[in-house]
Parts: sequence; structure tokens; C-alpha cells
Amino acid sequence: ADFAVFIMHMHNYIFPSSRGRAEVGRVGQRPRFQYTNEDAQFVGGEAQASLQITEKWSVEATASYVEARFTSGRDSIPVFTPTDTFFVAPSKHPPLIPPVNGRAALRYQSGRKSAGAEVKWAAGARNLGDFETATEGYRILNLDAGIQLLVGGRLHSITARIDNVFDTEYRNH
Repeated sequence: ADFAVFIMHMHNYIFPSSRGRAEVGRVGQRPRFQYTNEDAQFVGGEAQASLQITEKWSVEATASYVEARFTSGRDSIPVFTPTDTFFVAPSKHPPLIPPVNGRAALRYQSGRKSAGAEVKWAAGARNLGDFETATEGYRILNLDAGIQLLVGGRLHSITARIDNVFDTEYRNH
């Protein structure tokens, strides 16, 4: 098992910001991004563990979390419309920071045959950056099976995989 925690103070952290501008494109209004910088602090941790249950069966799990905040004062953000410009309060959080997430898997390995089931999950995203939209938490199930064949002195791996078995609609923040 491995576990790590961290705290990082980043001066002039560079990130994309729409700054309230939107352009009309083929698919409708899309934000125009520009890169800007602010001081920020990132605090988080990640963990990974695996356990061999029997000679053929094992379990493994991972989890990670990051909490990010701007530490410098931020100006109001202008929002431009065709007829007016108004200002909104800036977010305390940098954009594109994932919510707590992880996976858990059960694996089978017997000689050249293998199979597994994995659940990937994430909590809902609530610490949002400027103009980000909240995303709901999710859990998805992935399955796989494989075999290794020795043909003509060469090892071949054949794997079948089904991701998102139940066709769950989700957004990976």
C-alpha cells in the first residue's frame, strides 16, 4: 500500500479563464479562453492498495483528492453580452480540479488467463472555477478478460474489455 499527502503553494499558477467572453460557433455559444495567472494553494492526497487474496485472486483500490484555492486577491470578472457588460465575483477555486475519485477492482489470474471487474467512481464536483458547471458523482463498472497465447515463438495477448457496462451517463470533471 502507498499513501501520499501534499501541500503546494504555487506562485503565478497559470490556468485557462474564459473571462466572460463567448463566441458564436457551429455548436452555439462557446467560451473564448485566455491564460492568466494567480497565486494558489493545492492540498491533497492519494492512496493505493493491493492485496493478494489467494494465488489467483487479488483486489486493488486507489483514491485521490485535491483541494485547491486561490491565495491572491482576484478582480471581478467582466461578462460581455451583445448589449452590455457586467461583472461577477471570481471563484475562490482554480478550474479543472477533479473531485475526490478512485477505483476498486477484483482481479483473477490463472496462468495465461485473466479477468477482472473494476468500479470507477467520483464524487460530485462542487469547488468550481470561474464559469464551470457542477457535475454529479458517478460509479461505472468495467469488465475485462484476456488470454496470452504462444504462437510461432511469439507471445500474443488477446483482451476483451467492456467499459461502462450499464451505459451510465456521466461527466468526468
